Amino acid sequence: MLRKYSMTLLIAAILVGLMGLAFTMVEEGAAEVSINGVVCNHSSTGVWLSVSEGERQKSYALAPDHCTNFFKQDAEAIWGNDCSFDPCHYQAWKVSLGRFDVEDEATSTGSVLRIRGWGAGSRWHITWDWPKPDLSVINYSLVK
Repeated sequence: MLRKYSMTLLIAAILVGLMGLAFTMVEEGAAEVSINGVVCNHSSTGVWLSVSEGERQKSYALAPDHCTNFFKQDAEAIWGNDCSFDPCHYQAWKVSLGRFDVEDEATSTGSVLRIRGWGAGSRWHITWDWPKPDLSVINYSLVK
């Protein structure tokens, strides 16, 4: 009897949770669920991202202690710079389905941010059509 009651409570909790999610999506209007990744910035600097918002793509800096909006933004790439050669050039982490946290990494060679998280098929990759930030505004490099 107790087991049947517990199972009923579990099913009711799941249904209430799904209804809450549906209500949130309806309240947001024409919400789009992220099909790529969610990026959270736990570093001390703004992190440059390429994101899609519906049909529009843009590049912007995600402030410290902020995350991309799962319902409105679809993260495409996290941008950094690679100054191991002169001149510096772009470095980009392709964001795939999953969650990615960016954190400060202690190093003596300058400002380096570490990408942690889970995501299917994520990799270093640069695509010509992603909107890039101006290389001069990126003052950090990325490590996995």
